[in-house]
Amino acid sequence: MAEVTLEAAPQKLRDLFNKGFTSFERGNLEYAVDLLSSCVLSEPRFLHARKFLVAAEIQRFKKKGNASLAKLVADLGNLPSYLKAQVLLRTGKSEPVLPLVEQMLKRNPLDARLILMFATVMENLDIPEAAVQMIEITRDHHSGNIPLLKKLGHLYMKTGQTKLGLELYEHLGEVCPRDPEVL
Repeated sequence: MAEVTLEAAPQKLRDLFNKGFTSFERGNLEYAVDLLSSCVLSEPRFLHARKFLVAAEIQRFKKKGNASLAKLVADLGNLPSYLKAQVLLRTGKSEPVLPLVEQMLKRNPLDARLILMFATVMENLDIPEAAVQMIEITRDHHSGNIPLLKKLGHLYMKTGQTKLGLELYEHLGEVCPRDPEVL
């Protein structure tokens, strides 16, 4: 599926994005997250809004102070939704998982399990570009997470970014030389 650009988005969606982006620039992260979330929930292929949503969520999460306590609270709050999403994914239902995973990522946008789940959902919904974008934005926080890097390599190949995919798989081959999936 093709990405929805800002110019191609409906006027109502553009207005919502502009308000969210302005809030992000002004540091009003709660409001920015709410507005940008509305944008991507109404149009999941609106990657420009998603990029700023993820950035706002990460900034908001980091501002919470005690990172380990914030992560623990987020993990506990996400547990019921995470289990429900896992069941839905196993039964092949990706569409109802998207709002669940978006909500969980609001609580902890740096959780590698959620990022991997998001990538799987977006790939199943035929929006692999959104999955690539999410992993790339959070990659610095998960540079040693092999499953996440494998998923990124797979998505690079799927989206036609073969040079990036080959470079990533070469790196993975050095890190885990005996992994048959990487080979």
